Amino acid sequence: MTWTIRQISKMTGVSTDSLRFYEKLGILKPHRKDNGYRPYDEYDYKALQYIVVMKYAHFSFTILV
Repeated sequence: MTWTIRQISKMTGVSTDSLRFYEKLGILKPHRKDNGYRPYDEYDYKALQYIVVMKYAHFSFTILV
């Protein structure tokens, strides 16, 4: 199963801007389709849950990269 950026944002409470920022940093790496869309899969969902927990625990993004 895959989700759009809007769907995974609603599922996790993480804004779409933050998702794009995490991708820019290289800590979240959704695959891109030919049309440029990012289908987030189960692996991306689990990675995002980990990122949220680490952010809550005040870990630096440099540790996550």
